[in-house]
Amino acid sequence: MLSELNWQSLAERRRHAMFLMFYKIHYHLVPICMPLTPKLHLQPTRTENTIAYMIPSFVCDYHL
Repeated sequence: MLSELNWQSLAERRRHAMFLMFYKIHYHLVPICMPLTPKLHLQPTRTENTIAYMIPSFVCDYHL
């Protein structure tokens, strides 16, 4: 039925909506505060571009 109607799957539509919202938050098109801090690179590196975000990480020892 999806191919007959030429619709995207639900997973693809959700992914597109997530990227669209991230774009709007990044360029301050919606009044939502970004909890992530941008990494400031003056030049693109091999693995990251100039607008990369720092994703917080942590290590937790479950065997305490």
